[in-house]
Amino acid sequence: MRRNSIAAFAAATAVGLVAGDAQAQFWLTDRNLSAGRGIRVGNFELHPGVGAEFGFDSNTGFVAPSAPSTAALRMRVSANFAISTLTAQRTRMPSDATTPASQPLQFRANAGVTYHHFFALGSNDVAPNVGFNVGLSLTATPSRVVSFSATNDFARAVQGASELNFGQLFVFNRFQNTASLALGITPGGGSLEFKFNYSNRLNFFTEQSFSSYSNMGNDIGMAIRWRFLPKTSIAWTTSFSPTIYFDPAPIATGLFTSFPINSRLGVTGLITERLSFQVFGGYGATYFGQGDNLETFVGNAEIRYITGPNMAIKGGLLRDIGASLIGNFMVRNNVYVNVSHSFGGRFLLSGEFSGGLTQIGYAADRTGARSNILTGSAVGADGRLTGFRVLGLVFGEVRFSEVVGLNATAAISGNFIDAQFTSMAMGTTGLNWVKFEAFLGLRVNW
Repeated sequence: MRRNSIAAFAAATAVGLVAGDAQAQFWLTDRNLSAGRGIRVGNFELHPGVGAEFGFDSNTGFVAPSAPSTAALRMRVSANFAISTLTAQRTRMPSDATTPASQPLQFRANAGVTYHHFFALGSNDVAPNVGFNVGLSLTATPSRVVSFSATNDFARAVQGASELNFGQLFVFNRFQNTASLALGITPGGGSLEFKFNYSNRLNFFTEQSFSSYSNMGNDIGMAIRWRFLPKTSIAWTTSFSPTIYFDPAPIATGLFTSFPINSRLGVTGLITERLSFQVFGGYGATYFGQGDNLETFVGNAEIRYITGPNMAIKGGLLRDIGASLIGNFMVRNNVYVNVSHSFGGRFLLSGEFSGGLTQIGYAADRTGARSNILTGSAVGADGRLTGFRVLGLVFGEVRFSEVVGLNATAAISGNFIDAQFTSMAMGTTGLNWVKFEAFLGLRVNW
């Protein structure tokens, strides 16, 4: 495809794009949609599936309104397969007398491939692309006190696949691998619970022009939960996440090693049988070796209301710190609402909205000093950028059976930040963009 300069790349990564589910077939993100009852083979389940979507994407390149159009008709075809030990859905079926009540060792292996094809409506052509993913997860519960899990997911991510902590990375194909280990200890009657986890994240960009953005992150975390009432608990979580870039030298703006810390204390519980809540607050800090840094309050609050067996509503607030490829860090302050409703098990309708204020640290040169590569009203006196981002998404599916579903997805998303790159080498593309998508799809999943 014709690139719109590194500015498009930076805008798509650092501003925290929000159209996550809209960029991939929505039903693939929900296990309840992508894996049904399955085909039982002994004490294992097979979950094959295929699906296709066709629709309109108004801004495949995440470009500013002033840039040449990247609108296109878009076709996506997917195939996926999973094999697992018997799931909880099947073990709860009283009619299946041969199903064991519990299994000390559970595993799931999955593989999928997606073909993307574009029919350009604007002046920029977009080449076809293929992404894939393979994964394996193991969970062992040798006793009621101790549990252990290990997972690994490897993928070739293409345009529209998830990048870093949130958002989407436009363009630039990469291989990514995430490996995780977790240990859980629940002594006594279960009123206390300890969890320890480690994750390793690798991102390798395959295009030479962007290979310097390849990085490795390590997440080391611990959580303690104390259930002091039957349905209410206090929890404390903490994490340490060092991240390094393998070869940052060729990039004009700084890409620095970081050692972020995040620690929160909170309460979760039930107000009534249908109304639950969680409130967490604490400390977050970035600790980059050079460039801009931040220490601030982080937290979240959420209320979930289950109106009945087929409908649920949740909404909340979130303040968090993530990575940015422009100014080290990005702070997001989000308000979100999510509603889902199933009508007689035959029709599913869900919708979500999220939006809020985003702040990005100042852009730095290779020495860590503040750079002047950005200009505009969004650039504050301290060089930091401030803007808004929004996402609205509606998904509906008619289920003709447990296997076949016809679905539709519509989404609008955007970043609104008045800032432009001053370097001619980086182009004049701004950080504003708006994107509308509408797709009609058919899936067959067992």
